Amino acid sequence: MNWLYLLTGLICLAPWSVRASDLPPILMNAGEAPPYTSEDLPGGGIGPALIREIFKRVGYDAEIRIRPWKRALQEGKTGSVDGVFFSIPGQGREKDFLFSDSVAEKSRYFYHLKSKPFNWSQLEDLRGKTIGIDATFIYPEEFLRLGEENHYYLASGRGLGVNVRLLLEGKIDLYPRIRGEVEYALKKRFSKQVRDLITYHPAPLEKQSFHVIFSRHAEKPEILLKAFNKGLAEVKADGTYQHMVEQAHQY
Repeated sequence: MNWLYLLTGLICLAPWSVRASDLPPILMNAGEAPPYTSEDLPGGGIGPALIREIFKRVGYDAEIRIRPWKRALQEGKTGSVDGVFFSIPGQGREKDFLFSDSVAEKSRYFYHLKSKPFNWSQLEDLRGKTIGIDATFIYPEEFLRLGEENHYYLASGRGLGVNVRLLLEGKIDLYPRIRGEVEYALKKRFSKQVRDLITYHPAPLEKQSFHVIFSRHAEKPEILLKAFNKGLAEVKADGTYQHMVEQAHQY
């Protein structure tokens, strides 16, 4: 048998697969958000590791740059990168981005000093409080509206560390934030004596769905979105997703 025919037959019988090198690399921005994503974490943290694995499943190599959130988002809006993670819907972002299926769901809880007992079940219960918020974050419309109407005072801070210090100094009464982010910051930046001064109320302000967003101004965002959702479904189905998430909380 001619060797060329033999080789052709073997190729036809071999299972088809897409290698990462077969497709152009993807450039993604990630917002700094430890313990999930940070330049200070090995490999950038669970966020970048998960995104790389998802894209790998569908044949892409992903280059990930970690940026302050405002810059990460702006570069996505201009199409300088293919996409950004992680984002929740709102603030008109759908105009510039396509949203993936939900990658994770997290809740924001009100943190406060143990020396200032706090209970709430509706926004009216926050009347008279000073609440620290993050300028670049999206909050429920009703929560912001009541703040604008002076039911309570919203103090726009410059990030988690600043707001935690304002809480400790008594300059704000409450600070709504995702538990994992606050617990990680308290453990890494503050002594146990200080950590023991702070607690949170178990009723969440909101439950948020986080997504990877693909820039409408980059090349072929629809193709990347479809591929990403396929890879995401695979890592959730085979247990990889759950295993990686559990590792992220072992700090």
